[in-house]
Amino acid sequence: MRLVQILLLSLFTLPTAFAEQNAHADKPEVMHFAATSWCPYVCDDEDHPGFIVTYMRQLLSQQNVELNVTILPWSRAIKESRAGKYDGLLTAVHSEAEDFQFPIIPTGYYQDCLFGQSESELKFKGRESFKGIRVGGVKDYGYGSPIGELFSDPKPEESIYLVSSNRPMDQLSGMLEKNRIDLIAGDKNVMEYYQNSKEGQPILSVAGCLDEVPFYTAISPSVDSPERLIRQLETALSAKNAQALYHQAKETWVSSLEGEL
Repeated sequence: MRLVQILLLSLFTLPTAFAEQNAHADKPEVMHFAATSWCPYVCDDEDHPGFIVTYMRQLLSQQNVELNVTILPWSRAIKESRAGKYDGLLTAVHSEAEDFQFPIIPTGYYQDCLFGQSESELKFKGRESFKGIRVGGVKDYGYGSPIGELFSDPKPEESIYLVSSNRPMDQLSGMLEKNRIDLIAGDKNVMEYYQNSKEGQPILSVAGCLDEVPFYTAISPSVDSPERLIRQLETALSAKNAQALYHQAKETWVSSLEGEL
């Protein structure tokens, strides 16, 4: 009789155990990255989170991974990710987070330029162009050479102004409008988005641009098994449909934004 009771109990409990195991297996893993407001790449907007957020969510979902993103001032995003509060930085370059681990494959590409007021005749021709010029930028942002060297080690005849907030372009544009700086250093797509999204914003002149360079999704040195997260990223970024999803996310996001402007 005891044996019969045990067998009957097993028949009732085994399906439940299998169901719980399957439900756990189907539950997506969560990756949580910090980022800063960097529209159109990453935006502090639930309806339009930026095409890189959309792209990475699509890629990672193919591996049953859910992507969460927290928007912070850039310096704070780096600091808190380094401490292990987040898995890493959604968009970064090596100079911004040298102790983080980076996948081989880039997440995307960006291009830094220098912008002045519409009537400005300033032209960028190398480091010597900054003599006597006040240049504004974002604190801890990884600018390419020679803009990066200007901000990290300015010469006596050079003036720099660095901001740190969730909306750095608002700050820098306000400083330019009030003649507190002569040039803004920033990404070409970011400035184009900012110009188009702000009604009445004066059109800025382009003093010059650096070459287009890659950015990556970087893993914090403080997380458990960073190598495993790097492998997951590289598998996602090397998917056959990765490039198609990248361009689709960018085009769809820009089109939807233009429809609201």
